Amino acid sequence: MRTGSSCPPPRAKASGARFSPRAALTGGRSGLVRAAAAADRTAGAASAGSGSIMGAMDRTVAAAGALLLLAAAACAQSSFDAQRAGMVEAIIRDVAQTSAYTGRSSLDDRVMDAMRTVPRHEFVPPEFRGAAAYRNRPLPIGNGQTISQPYIVALMSDLAAVDANAVVLEIGTGSGYQ
Repeated sequence: MRTGSSCPPPRAKASGARFSPRAALTGGRSGLVRAAAAADRTAGAASAGSGSIMGAMDRTVAAAGALLLLAAAACAQSSFDAQRAGMVEAIIRDVAQTSAYTGRSSLDDRVMDAMRTVPRHEFVPPEFRGAAAYRNRPLPIGNGQTISQPYIVALMSDLAAVDANAVVLEIGTGSGYQ
């Protein structure tokens, strides 16, 4: 797992901004493009009709702010991607170490792809959305409940052997991370 990052530490959202890094990230590349366009529209609306140099400066400052927010969102995503990759490596090690009693020397590729893709930090309380979200351990989610250890989630998902045509009713997922 990567311990250092070239990204600056996360900063609070600028007051009055209409840009949401989470919305931009969950929308993928098109979400980032939509967020930048929204920031430009917001800046344009703030200076609409002024036609002055000050209006152009307002739009330029707003566009620069949107680009900075996009960069911060991309850095946060990059950090989560690196942490998630480390979590997957820990799962692979646990699978190898427990294969004698689970009967599994590896897990289904679809399960591992899900573990590489699903943003676990979205399923935990805000105080655990940093590096703790991707540790291979259970985390408290409130009311005496926990989100399961990623290795256990992967193993249970693999053991369920669900195919693409299956209909599944799962009860008691707590956080929904299964």
